[in-house]
Amino acid sequence: MPDLIIALQEEIGNPDLFTGRRAELASLLLWAKRSKQQYSKSRAILSRRKKGKTALVQRFFNILYSQHDPQVVPFFYRVSEQRYHLNDFAEAFYRAFMTQYLSFYSRDSRLVNNVLPLASLKTHASQDAEALQDIEHMEEILASNPNLAWDHAQRAPHRLAAIKDIRIIQIIDEFQFMNRFIYSGPGSGEQENICHSYMGAAESKVAPMIVTGSYIGWLDAILTHMTSRFDKEHLHGLTDEEALETVYNYATHMEVPIREATAPYIARSGFNDPFYISQIIRTKQPGRDLTTEQGVRASLQFETTADQGYIANVWLEYIVAAFSRVNEVNAKKIVLYLAKYGDQERSRKQIREDLHLELPDNELELRLHKLRMADLIAPGSSFFHYKGLGDPIFEVVFRKVYGPEIEALEPSAITDDFEKFLTRIKRQTSWMKGLRGEYKVRYHLYVAGATGVPIGDVIYNPSAGITLEPYASTKKERLSGGIESSREVDVYARSEREDGTDLVVEVKNWEKPIGHQEIEAFLKLKAIVEKTVTRKTGYLFYSENGFTSEQKTMLEAAGVMYSDGKKLTSYEAGQDASKA
Repeated sequence: MPDLIIALQEEIGNPDLFTGRRAELASLLLWAKRSKQQYSKSRAILSRRKKGKTALVQRFFNILYSQHDPQVVPFFYRVSEQRYHLNDFAEAFYRAFMTQYLSFYSRDSRLVNNVLPLASLKTHASQDAEALQDIEHMEEILASNPNLAWDHAQRAPHRLAAIKDIRIIQIIDEFQFMNRFIYSGPGSGEQENICHSYMGAAESKVAPMIVTGSYIGWLDAILTHMTSRFDKEHLHGLTDEEALETVYNYATHMEVPIREATAPYIARSGFNDPFYISQIIRTKQPGRDLTTEQGVRASLQFETTADQGYIANVWLEYIVAAFSRVNEVNAKKIVLYLAKYGDQERSRKQIREDLHLELPDNELELRLHKLRMADLIAPGSSFFHYKGLGDPIFEVVFRKVYGPEIEALEPSAITDDFEKFLTRIKRQTSWMKGLRGEYKVRYHLYVAGATGVPIGDVIYNPSAGITLEPYASTKKERLSGGIESSREVDVYARSEREDGTDLVVEVKNWEKPIGHQEIEAFLKLKAIVEKTVTRKTGYLFYSENGFTSEQKTMLEAAGVMYSDGKKLTSYEAGQDASKA
């Protein structure tokens, strides 16, 4: 894997915050590879806002850009929530595509975030006859018959891919907004059905598409009218291991103290959702303390309270938008009723009887349809069945806002119910403590360096002259090995000071003891790295389950420091004792 080039600025912010999604990225990269044989069918990724789909497809774009396979060119376009006239949108879309296409081949990554005007695009395309001709044709259309501009712009990826026998991967984020924010022309109130114009383009095998949508019901309805053109998939939560990695990663970058006991509790309380996890750690709750379970619960209580927590405000955007169209008590009753049952389906008949609704079947069906389109409930196994979103955090936000109105609930009762729920979560986290690895080590090194912890508190055999100090970064890193090729180290802790000491760390998070061959492999890596680095560098081997006495002797003889899970647990206990 080549070094990652962040050509497209990722909305996640610092690229190092991207954690997990290994299976999803592997699937997308295999799909891109198969596109070279024209096997790949267009895909649609659906999930509510903040689930991580934009981060996923932007990282996918940057990986393809970094790999620089001349036969596979990525194109990313985010449809914004602003009103466009169709011809203006056509020109903006076309310029974005051509800018990224020319950036890919020129390797000028600065262009990706700087959409060029048509005149500049012609200059950059001077050595690409097909692209130059296509740009000149677009200029002619805009000057003489602008009503054809969208047709030319939309077909450009397929057209250029077919002419040059390459593959252009089209990634359109928030695809459904094309049908809401694009109008026929100045002064027109008529919305264009732009998504429908992709009926043919979606079947292209030389320019296959990946579209995403945050409003699942809305995008799903659009795709229903584009029968079998897209493979639909829902983006779910992180794996347990990835969720725990996310906790440690965000805690490191946000400089927020956590503990090994609370890290899995944060992950599980956030339901392995990257947004919930990140916001628990980012929370602006007064007196935030994520080193205790009670502190984690307090932060989540704060985050799910309207006018205080960001999580609550994100959900309230959905809720308010939905009830501006279906604003009546029965709709709210239905949402709360289904939320209580999680993933268990309920038929329309059950809903009517249990809630004592005096509505004709056709009116109830219409309300349920609108709630589904607003992503406040989910479809069941048939058009007659429905279920809740299966998201307890949504449920508690909804109950806090509408519980007093619907069920005459006291706020204290809702808080007590949520506390009981989080206590049950605690029982599900003990086994997650075994999911440790490089992110945990990175976190401890970063915190220990930043707070001036003595090296002997973290490492058994500290090398002379080496101390823990503030690190500019602690992350996996690929070091160039010249003619001996590059090598990737599990953790490279880079000192903030030019004359400071960096640390190269090997991490083994195995349930069984490591063997001598793992020690020998790291010593060979050390020899290569020593020829590569120009800064003062120490070497550390971390094994979660420790070492034999013979292995310790091997490491000491080679000047390598070592540590294990017991040492870090002892270090944490010392930190807690000093805080008390």
